[in-house]
Amino acid sequence: MYWTDWGDHPKIERAGMDGLERHVIVRSNLTWPNGLAIDYSEMRLYWVDAGTKSIEYADLDGQNRKVSNLLCCISALKGEGPICQELCSL
Repeated sequence: MYWTDWGDHPKIERAGMDGLERHVIVRSNLTWPNGLAIDYSEMRLYWVDAGTKSIEYADLDGQNRKVSNLLCCISALKGEGPICQELCSL
């Protein structure tokens, strides 16, 4: 199972369904992580950070963390942010 902690030190954790093998998998550059989703076909964990207004993802163990370009593409469609327009090839 996966969950987020929004406390003084926000993080994303995982553990077995019995609560054992608890591990922090993401602990840096988080503000208010929520909205977890697992993509089993790609073996990725996605989350929304309401504080940074970003969608991010990583491997299920927290490795290979990346920021999704989805919000950037939405901004580009609205005509905001030239960097976003380049990333989305608009």
